[in-house]
Amino acid sequence: MIFFYVFAVIAANLFIAIIVNAMQSFSEAEHQETVQALDAARDHIEGDLQRELQSLRGEIGELKRMLAETTQRRQSP
Repeated sequence: MIFFYVFAVIAANLFIAIIVNAMQSFSEAEHQETVQALDAARDHIEGDLQRELQSLRGEIGELKRMLAETTQRRQSP
């Protein structure tokens, strides 16, 4: 009878250990997926920002050119 109780306790502990191990493995895999998704999103956002910055620099250059032309026309007699 004592053997049965010892066996039941050991089996229950082993079962719990297997469940905890599986949950931990799942959590680590989920963490890796989240990190990869965040890295991909960050790369996409950085690319968009770089393109937008280039566009804004071009527009600023065009505005400077237009301002210089306007100023030059006003100064010419």
